[in-house]
Amino acid sequence: MKTIFVLSDIHLGAGLASDWYKKDKHEANLINMINMVTKEGEKTEVDLVLAGDIFDTWLIPMDKTPITIKDILKNNPNVVKALSQCLEQLIFTILMVIMT
Repeated sequence: MKTIFVLSDIHLGAGLASDWYKKDKHEANLINMINMVTKEGEKTEVDLVLAGDIFDTWLIPMDKTPITIKDILKNNPNVVKALSQCLEQLIFTILMVIMT
């Protein structure tokens, strides 16, 4: 039987004061959740749905240069590492829903 995990509204940011995601409050739980997906995928088929608001590129002061996904990934190396390890070890479907 397939297991489906849905992650949404993570709001990863570039480490700005305006970010909703705060590493010190959220990173450990997010990495634990990613590791749970990895472990489940070792036992059964897994779908991982990234259902929106994974990255925040728009919550910046008007006088600042807009951030990029690259900025966000660079600022969150532990999350990127956990996701990379998850993807390297498992065969599963990832669905990312992007709404503009």
